[in-house]
Amino acid sequence: MHTLKVALDWTPNTNHTGFFVAKAKGFYSDIGLSIELRSPEEDNYQTTPAKLVAGDKAHFAIAPSETVISYQTLPAKPNLIAVAEMIKKEGGKGNHIKITPAKLGIWAFEWSS
Repeated sequence: MHTLKVALDWTPNTNHTGFFVAKAKGFYSDIGLSIELRSPEEDNYQTTPAKLVAGDKAHFAIAPSETVISYQTLPAKPNLIAVAEMIKKEGGKGNHIKITPAKLGIWAFEWSS
């Protein structure tokens, strides 16, 4: 069984429900995955989800889209890639999830004016 480590963006909450339900129902183990969901509470929010991926302590992270942008601007940082939006755009039509080769999951949202 392969272990996949996912760094959550915040204390586990409703945005993460799908991860926990899928784990509890055995959906991951059914396909040969063991999932570790890491809350930032573990180190009192000292390490961002992206830093956990950059430091090889997580395979994926849930983080704001600005994180990927910032990791693209500094040559000393690894090249992290967004793989999906967790939340459909407010008022949008259809499914906005796009899958690409990746290392970082993105929690995307729209600002309302």
